[in-house]
Amino acid sequence: MKKLLIAVLASVLLTSCGVTESELPSLEIRGMQIVSMLEEIAESEDYLSIYSSDEELLNIIHTFAEGDHSDPKAVYRLTLSEESVKSLCGTDILTSLSPELQSFLEGRVQASVINIANARGGSTALAAASICTAGKTFVSDEITEDTIYLYTFENAVPVAVSFTVGEGNTVSASGTFLIAEELNTGSPESIREFFSEIDLSVDVVS
Repeated sequence: MKKLLIAVLASVLLTSCGVTESELPSLEIRGMQIVSMLEEIAESEDYLSIYSSDEELLNIIHTFAEGDHSDPKAVYRLTLSEESVKSLCGTDILTSLSPELQSFLEGRVQASVINIANARGGSTALAAASICTAGKTFVSDEITEDTIYLYTFENAVPVAVSFTVGEGNTVSASGTFLIAEELNTGSPESIREFFSEIDLSVDVVS
């Protein structure tokens, strides 16, 4: 009943605005909106001053803003297997939780995959990436399972946006820069190799 109510309310809100779900921006465009926000964060001295005055950390963040993030070279879809999610969460822990808490934890684990990758660059680099995060929640019927979009660029730092599916066709998106220098974004195979310790599929979106 609760899911039905949320779906009805979402439909009413969309209809009252003269917009149908099919006319909503695609998932790829939603992700690019977050990419644009991240670039603005990395360029804003005033915003960054709220979080840190550490020169080394700020210098790392300034490199995030270099290059052109307006035109992706390629966009990849990264999807964790069910076995990988259970492994990262801990199967024993998952089975002890309620279905609602399981779903919440699984969504958090997916987003943490990018943090695991950024941690390879050291604590300062991870802290820099953690400051540069942005997100939004919206309605979409485009996906039914959690996924990550990896946006790659010709001469700019890649951005990973994690999409987590909620009730009533709601989707929560959270993005951050992916700063691993050893990552080769030239093909799905090279990305899978980078995440070799995690069982995930990589597909080309565009």
